[in-house]
Amino acid sequence: MRRLLVSLVMLAACSSTTTSGGGGGADVAADTATDVTVSDVAAKDVAAPDTSVADVAPADTAPADTAPADAAAQDTGGKTGEFGFVIRKPASHKVTCTGAQPPAPTDMTANDADWLCAVGGGKYLYVQATPTDCKVIMNATASFTVTGAWLSDGTTATPLQNASYDWGGNHHNDSIKVDVADAHWEIYHSSFGFGWRACQPMDCLQLLDGAGQVTDDGCTSARTKPVVCVAIDAQGGHPELKDTFAKCPGDPNP
Repeated sequence: MRRLLVSLVMLAACSSTTTSGGGGGADVAADTATDVTVSDVAAKDVAAPDTSVADVAPADTAPADTAPADAAAQDTGGKTGEFGFVIRKPASHKVTCTGAQPPAPTDMTANDADWLCAVGGGKYLYVQATPTDCKVIMNATASFTVTGAWLSDGTTATPLQNASYDWGGNHHNDSIKVDVADAHWEIYHSSFGFGWRACQPMDCLQLLDGAGQVTDDGCTSARTKPVVCVAIDAQGGHPELKDTFAKCPGDPNP
């Protein structure tokens, strides 16, 4: 009997130890699961500040703000500083013809007519002419307003007054008029071909009085006051300022 009691007591002790160990394992597992869960939440908390990168994105658009400056640079045109001029890039304009009635054209598109001329004595003339109107005489031709004219000594450009540019009608016998100091200049053509049409850019100079009458004609057949003019192209450039004058085919003057 005594041996039976001892055996029962030992069996009970063993059962108690096994139950305690199993319970402890469950606690550890629970604790471990809890720790992992907290760690996962912490990781999510760290993720939130990562969204601050999106706050930096607007700053990345800042370079686009420099675009207006680039456009402004284009406004100065191609060859800046040549002979002291700031040469613009000519543009295209749509203008309405004064007094035109259908079926005649009532409007047209025309380009700026900008010219660079070597006028002798180491001096250069630059004229910016913008189409602002048009007239219909058989065909529509543009009328221009000079928005700027300058005379240069080769280095420094000085603004001029009372400048005008005339397209020269359907035959395009164009001319530039401008006041230089106390003198009145007209840059014109010295040779005309068949049908009284100029065949090359303006090439000579006339001096006028206050009433617009020619007092010294350098645009006779002898071309006593030669000028070299080149048109400014769409990129703000121009051909070489070189005198390539030749009489027009069909010119009746020797």
